[in-house]
Amino acid sequence: MDYFIKAEVLNYETLSQEKYLDKHITRAKTVKDIGEKIIEFLSQI
Repeated sequence: MDYFIKAEVLNYETLSQEKYLDKHITRAKTVKDIGEKIIEFLSQI
């Protein structure tokens, strides 16, 4: 999960621009939360 977020969600070019930093951190947290819920659901099947 962490590798996916680092590779696909966070982008170095946009992280280097301070005005987009909060937006991308919030997006990464949201993707992680949703991903964990999906993994938990699939593990029950």
